[in-house]
Formats: sequence, C-alpha cells, structure tokens
Amino acid sequence: MRLPLHHNNTIQYPKHQTIQQNHPRRHSRLQLLVLISLTSFASSGESFVLDSILATTRSKAASSSCFLTTTLSMTSPSSKEHQGDNTDQSISSISDNTMNARPSSSSQSWRSLLEISMAKTRKIRGSNYVQLATVNTSREPRVRTVVFRGCLTVPKDHVLSNTCHDTSSSDNNPPLSCLLKMCTDARSQKVEDNANQSTAELCWWFPKTSEQYRIRGELILVGTEEDDRALTIARKELWGNLSDPARESFLDATHTPGQQWNDSHDESTATIDIPKGGRDDEGKVVPPPDNFLLMLLNPSYCDYLCLSGNQYRQIDVLRNGQWSWQRVNP
Repeated sequence: MRLPLHHNNTIQYPKHQTIQQNHPRRHSRLQLLVLISLTSFASSGESFVLDSILATTRSKAASSSCFLTTTLSMTSPSSKEHQGDNTDQSISSISDNTMNARPSSSSQSWRSLLEISMAKTRKIRGSNYVQLATVNTSREPRVRTVVFRGCLTVPKDHVLSNTCHDTSSSDNNPPLSCLLKMCTDARSQKVEDNANQSTAELCWWFPKTSEQYRIRGELILVGTEEDDRALTIARKELWGNLSDPARESFLDATHTPGQQWNDSHDESTATIDIPKGGRDDEGKVVPPPDNFLLMLLNPSYCDYLCLSGNQYRQIDVLRNGQWSWQRVNP
C-alpha cells in the first residue's frame, strides 16, 4: 500500500537525489526506511524505535510529517485505531484462532463441547453425517454413515433420561440431553445387529475444527409397537421433519434394503403406490409406516479428541447416572 507524502513536496537526499511523489517507484527511500523500522517496531513493541525514526527523518523530510503522524497513529499498540484497522487477513486469522480455541482444562463435558462443534459447522453441508458401528451375529464389525437428527429431551423421571451437568450449569444454562437421535429402516442390517448386540459406537469427525467424538452406548429402536408416550411422540415428530424424498424411501415396500436388484423390475409401476413426498392429497404428511424406526443412542462413554493447535483429549464416563470427565494424553 502506498502511503502519501504531504502535498507534492520533494525530498532532498545527501547526494542531492530528488524523488517526486509521482515517481514510478511506489516508495521513496524515506518511506522504505520508515516501513522497515515499523516492522521492527511491530515485532518488538518498543516505542523508542518509532522515536528514533522521527528523530532521524525530521531534518531530512519535514514535509513528510503527515506521513509520519499517520503512521504513528496506525502503529501505536494501545490505540483503538490500530485494533480497528486490521486487514481482512488479520481478522480472518483472529476468527480462525477463536474458532479453534479448545479448553485448557477439563471444565466442560463432551456434550457441551459437542454443542460448540455443531454450532461452528452448522452451515456446512454434510456436517451432521456420522458413522455408526455395530457388531453382527458373527461378531464382525459393521459401520455405515447415518444422519444425526438432534438430541432428544425426555422428562427427568424417564428411564432414558441422560443429561450432562457442567460445573457452569445453572437455571440459565440447563443440563444438555445426551440422547442422540437418528432413524433407520426396520429392514436394514443394523436392526438385526442390534438384536444380537445392542451396544454401538458412533464416530463423528468435524473437519473444519479437526475434532473427533467417539460415542459409545446402547442403541435403542422405537417402532409402532412402542407404548412409551414420549418416545412415540418423538418418532412421529421425526417422521414429519424428514424431507419428502426421505419419507418416500421408507414408503417404498418393493425395494427391501440389501436384497438383490432385479433389472427387469419396472420402476414406473414399482413406485406408483408411493404417496409423493409422503403426503396425502391434501398435502398432509401420511402416518409413518411400520418399517420406520426412531433410533436412539443412549451414551455411557465418549472419547473426545481435538487435533488443532495444542492437541487435547478428554474421556467422559457415565457412572450411576452422573457424568465425569478427565483430560488424558492425546
């Protein structure tokens, strides 16, 4: 950036070299001297450097006082103008540092950290895709990507009540529910795996903040036979919140997940009975089919890892209805 001289004065140098303001060069030697010195000033933070600049250049460039005064106000460490005149790059850097700031001590539960991670990446497409691992009847691991659809809050006296209380929890900052909400098709393989082994683990990677959550707990499936009012309402609400194409996939009774594809099958007739968008003629959402299941992960363990900046790792464990956590080596 070219910093202006006062009006259109010339600067006389010892060797009688004259440089006009409109010279093709962007900076005169005086400007370069000041810029180099200011670089040292900015890195060292010592005011005497600037005083030296003023003393050196006053006799040789009295007409440049405007330039020096402007520079002084821009470079004063305590001036508000300096803080407000940051470049876009500096602002971006500060923003990135704030976004990547991690706890220096184990003062927050995994659930509070997850809330922060989700808020930072909420606008990123696919940020709510997570990997869910189960174990099949042959004791082999199976993993797939599913969509995280929020956390379910149930009454305090509910059998599935699972909340995190941070040290900062208060009436204005209530405990956070730990029940992770997803959905699945009753015809999928994970349902059979769950009947054999209900323990599952979810892995959630946040590329923007370089954070990973490995959350382990009991996988609970809620279908039409469920008589718990809170879970029944949650299942119905989740069905209504699905996108139209997602509802259509559950209403397709012809294509069972995992079965062999039939090339001779007429697609036009296979989907003719599927309500468009899962809605009736009046545009209202149809009731959820029997194969639509609300899937909840009721966690009892979380391994949190942050790889940005100073690496940080934390283990959270649920014992006797209370969460506790401690920092461990990454």
